[in-house]
Amino acid sequence: MHTVTRELPEAKLPPSRPRQLRLLVLAFDCHPTLPSLPVIAFKMCRELGELAEVTVVSRKQDDHFEVPGADTRFINIEAIKKPLDTVANVLRGGRSVGWTTKTAFTYPSYLAFERAVWNRYKKALQSGEFDAVLRISPMSPILASPMAKWCPVPFIIGPINGGLPFPKEVMYAQKKEREWLSPLRKFHRYLPYAKSSYESAEAILAGFQHTIDGLPKNSLPQAINFPEIGYDPTLFHPAAEIPSAAKVRFVFVGRLVPGKAADALVEAFAQNETLRRHQLTIVGEGPDRKLIEELVAKHSLEACVELVGAKSQSEVGEILRRAHVFAFPSIRELGAGVIIEAMGSGLPCIAFDSGAQACLVGTDRGVPVELVPRDQMPPLLGAAMQRYIDEPGLLEKHRNGALAYASGYTWRHKAENILEAIRWTTGETTEKPEFYPL
Repeated sequence: MHTVTRELPEAKLPPSRPRQLRLLVLAFDCHPTLPSLPVIAFKMCRELGELAEVTVVSRKQDDHFEVPGADTRFINIEAIKKPLDTVANVLRGGRSVGWTTKTAFTYPSYLAFERAVWNRYKKALQSGEFDAVLRISPMSPILASPMAKWCPVPFIIGPINGGLPFPKEVMYAQKKEREWLSPLRKFHRYLPYAKSSYESAEAILAGFQHTIDGLPKNSLPQAINFPEIGYDPTLFHPAAEIPSAAKVRFVFVGRLVPGKAADALVEAFAQNETLRRHQLTIVGEGPDRKLIEELVAKHSLEACVELVGAKSQSEVGEILRRAHVFAFPSIRELGAGVIIEAMGSGLPCIAFDSGAQACLVGTDRGVPVELVPRDQMPPLLGAAMQRYIDEPGLLEKHRNGALAYASGYTWRHKAENILEAIRWTTGETTEKPEFYPL
């Protein structure tokens, strides 16, 4: 009788998981329903709350909200902020334009907010209750962080986005957008804490080259290209069945202001007989709505151009799934998060090859259009849109490219990347991460 001896395989331990980080997150502008930056900050905080031990500190607003998965705290600075907002809105002529003016009047409010946060959490930070501090909002690089210098644990700024000048081809829009302070923007580096913020931060998550170019030179080793934009795949996802392309549906989503140039799309339809047999849906509100309605009436485009007003995010998702192509002729776009939402919905994109769009809209997932003076825009946009009518295979090819590219921008993916960057600052990893190569 022979005894068979078998060598047992070496036991394999499950891969060790990195420890859960303890984060203090500064989210000055954060809200689950307010559009643009507040809802972006909320979604980032929500995802971080599922992956780390997070305390979110935001400013007190009129309605109460909680960030799921996070300990949510509020700082009341309304006595300072409301009067400044009132003056800023008068100078801006409303809330749709004049964003540099809004940022300038936010400066005192934000300094007051961060000092209040420091006073509340100073002892906790000094005793090691947090591994790092992340300033996730505000997202303007102009607004400084005094805590970066005071903080005894790694301080991470970002994602931030700003510093994109008005292209020379469309300088007319600077006046229409009431950007009177834009030429003075460079003087922000002389404001209190402007220098120490970036010198003291262990990492700076900066969206796109135009933001990185505006950082102090000695802070560039800490800079990581990290667009602030992302999307929720439960709201923005492709249709189960691709709509018939017998009539190609183009869609625009955005504020109806001069800088978004939605009226140029209407003029493109007016000048192009082929496009008139297809459909353009314009989603959004703003001071240019009357101008666009007049263009539709003037050129008898009621059968092919519709304005549906402002919609909720879930409604926008439904509209995108019924469309074929996203047309977004914005002339000065810092982030262009709506492009990623459109791509996540399976739409190729048409956009000017300038600003954020220059990075987001590649030839495998859309048609980049040369940025030209305003009077030259309609025929170029019309030619780009007509490509999707004349080239039957282009829609499917660019649809697949859009979906593949957008997959790296889900909020969960972005949160995981942020945590990886923070681990680099705490010394848990040694290689500087690179998520979105320029």
